[in-house]
Amino acid sequence: MVRPLPACADDVRPPALVLTLLVATVVVGNRALWKSLDGVGGGQGAVFPFWLPQFGSLGRTVTFYAMVFDFATYVVIPGTLFWLGYALGR
Repeated sequence: MVRPLPACADDVRPPALVLTLLVATVVVGNRALWKSLDGVGGGQGAVFPFWLPQFGSLGRTVTFYAMVFDFATYVVIPGTLFWLGYALGR
């Protein structure tokens, strides 16, 4: 007979799902950002992507998006890992 999972297994699913989505967002989003901005700053005559909101100059825009991904990488994901650890430890 298979024993059911303890009640705390349900507590692990939300942080695990959030962590998976955050990591996927950071990896895919960061890659897409740098791919779309690759030719713009190099003087190759590429046009800034119309779907990406601009914040003043090109340098400000790139700095803003890089800071968003850095914040997610170094603050939000470790915070979610602590949340997952707390859920597993309960």
